[in-house]
Amino acid sequence: VHLLAHCILPRVTFSPADAIFCARFVELAHKHSAPNFSALQLFQAFFNSLSTHIFACTEKQASNLGRFIHESLQMIEHWKSSEEVYREECRSLVAFTGADAMKVTYEVFVKLVYDWHMRILKHLLALLGSTEYLELRNALHVLTRITPVFPKMRRFGLELEKRVNVLRDESRKDLQIQ
Repeated sequence: VHLLAHCILPRVTFSPADAIFCARFVELAHKHSAPNFSALQLFQAFFNSLSTHIFACTEKQASNLGRFIHESLQMIEHWKSSEEVYREECRSLVAFTGADAMKVTYEVFVKLVYDWHMRILKHLLALLGSTEYLELRNALHVLTRITPVFPKMRRFGLELEKRVNVLRDESRKDLQIQ
């Protein structure tokens, strides 16, 4: 959690290149089993507090944060793509232990990924339902960056589409969606 708060999050928002760098850093720390590093715990902490991270950004920073989320979800989806990939790239690594230091099975990992997607959806829906300009705008910036990898489930996509359609009908000129 300290690595996320003090190293990754501050750098993620600098530029698109820094956002991609941070995602690759997490991937390498995971791949090389960096001491005291758990990709699972890092993603869990990050997705648990996603609204806060999005809210605390400028519009440009929100776009960069969205790029980091995109790259992270792409990596996570790769690990989830098959049990064989998971076994080779995750199961045996120290970086893939839960908070209780137990190895996470593929089935548990798939459930975790679903939970993370659900959290992203809840955070985005809450922000898109806000009356605050910056929350709405930042959520839209993040959403435009992650659409190639999120949502993966049709139901989630329909819920987001419904919320965005409400914004489309808004009379506010500062949030016009074409």
